[in-house]
Amino acid sequence: MQNLDRKINEFISIASHQLRTPLTSIQWVIERLLKTQKLSIQAIEYLHDIRTSTQRLSTLVDLFLNVSRIESGEVGIVPQDAELVEFIKAYFSESMPLCAKKNITLSFEKYPEKLNVSIDINAFRNIVQSLISNAIEYTEEQGRIKISLEVKPN
Repeated sequence: MQNLDRKINEFISIASHQLRTPLTSIQWVIERLLKTQKLSIQAIEYLHDIRTSTQRLSTLVDLFLNVSRIESGEVGIVPQDAELVEFIKAYFSESMPLCAKKNITLSFEKYPEKLNVSIDINAFRNIVQSLISNAIEYTEEQGRIKISLEVKPN
């Protein structure tokens, strides 16, 4: 069983590294197109959507690498100070193109003015991404998604 786990971790690590190259190439091409070509507003919006999706894939690849490292004994979690309210607001703007496609209203309704914490930014981004993308995927067209954030003792 340990041999199978080791092989799975090796596969995840190799696959993750192999995925990075084409993702980086796609991001580079998008940036070049945005900087060097005269594009219609709709084409620019499409490229921004592609860039956002590519960034999400890159984050997912990083998560796979971290899981592989953690399971092999190499810790991949790097805690750092972060302010969650602004972090979530910034992520919302990335999610708007997905909401627009289904005409979904996404709102951040209840939250403290600031919430400073120590977290691994990439791991937390993946958690927020999973929650919001699942909410978008499983919400019917013209639906509404409400997000709130509250501080609790302990």
